[in-house]
Amino acid sequence: MNLKSNLFYLLLDKIFVLFITLILSIFTYRVLGAEKVGILNTAQSLWALFGFLISFGLDTILVKFLIRYKKKSKYILSSAFFIKLVGSIFAISLCLISANLFFSSDDSLKITILIISFSGFLTPFSVVDLYLQSIHKAKTGAKARLIAKLASSCIHVVFLFNFIEVFYYAALMVIYNLILVVFYAMILKGLELSFKHLVMFYNKKIARLLVSRSSSLLLASIAVPLFLNSDVVMITYFLGAEEAGYYSAATKLILPLSLVSTSIVIAFFPLLVAISDKENLLNEKLIELSSFMFWFAFFISILLFSYSEEIIEMLYGGGFGPSTNIFNVQIFTVPLAFLGPVGTRWLIIKGYVDVELYKTLAAAILNVALNYLFIREFGAIAATYTSLLSYLVANILFFVVFSKTRVFIRVLFRSLNIKNAYFFVGYIIKKVK
Repeated sequence: MNLKSNLFYLLLDKIFVLFITLILSIFTYRVLGAEKVGILNTAQSLWALFGFLISFGLDTILVKFLIRYKKKSKYILSSAFFIKLVGSIFAISLCLISANLFFSSDDSLKITILIISFSGFLTPFSVVDLYLQSIHKAKTGAKARLIAKLASSCIHVVFLFNFIEVFYYAALMVIYNLILVVFYAMILKGLELSFKHLVMFYNKKIARLLVSRSSSLLLASIAVPLFLNSDVVMITYFLGAEEAGYYSAATKLILPLSLVSTSIVIAFFPLLVAISDKENLLNEKLIELSSFMFWFAFFISILLFSYSEEIIEMLYGGGFGPSTNIFNVQIFTVPLAFLGPVGTRWLIIKGYVDVELYKTLAAAILNVALNYLFIREFGAIAATYTSLLSYLVANILFFVVFSKTRVFIRVLFRSLNIKNAYFFVGYIIKKVK
């Protein structure tokens, strides 16, 4: 399968899903109102906090195993499916227990969490997508996700015109995964396989090997959802679903910008790898890239800040007025967030992957601790300030901790010179020509 074709469909899959999700979310928020939006996002966030157990770190290593041991692929695939299935049972159980512990008096929220958690029974079938990647058919998996998203989006539109109950919108995650499972069945049939191959060839020895190799990655799997999703859950717990709805409406508009930053750095990453043995040149390009990322994000933040009230009013309506103050603070996490992918790629180039884990986990723990201390007293706006501080720690200050990473601090300081952003733009224009 053509590499460029695979990459095109993988990128299209991410952009399409993000764009459609954002548009539909905006209309959903207008239909449901702040309180129901808070219920829906709290349920999704609580599920995300435990959903990492389904992957069990396998997604990182499974493709490599399937490629390396092709003759045993059916045993690896079946064993991975069972591991994910066990992980889903644990994830669902912990999610429902947490819902009853922390939100025992909110029946609407508990039912919403129950509905969303059902998607966990379907998620283990994602091993089919990993298998497709191992046989260089990633394009096929991306197409299946695109069609499933399009179909579930059509159902979403029907719901928008007919229902205002939050339970229908919670069911959309289950519907999407169910459609995707149907497509996976069709794909396997085309490969002269079936779901029977996922359950017939379980191998205890291979399962133990997969668990032992992937369990160390569980820690990394915890950090990201903890950092991204714990704030909404804590806001609902301390302040109520309505406040969580206002907060979610503001942060929903920030998330698409993360794709922009990651895409820019991914596109530039091969060049950085190619010059990684030339320290001075590598640092020069890192300075230019970091400068462009920072100033590009800074000017976007200023623009959005200037029209924040109008943006919130236009997208969500007057019922989400309190989201404006949250948005005004949250938008200034963007320049710090844009620097994150640059630091991550530098750590990968240098072989300091362990530092990436430590800084993400440290930021997540700091974020949770500060939210616990300040949300109850200062409201949802406190979560935006803790996010700002957490990004500062993860993407800048943490590089001071280790002597081997302090050189990157000098890169970041020099990137504050806006001239370096100009040099980066000039370099890109030359490359394009």
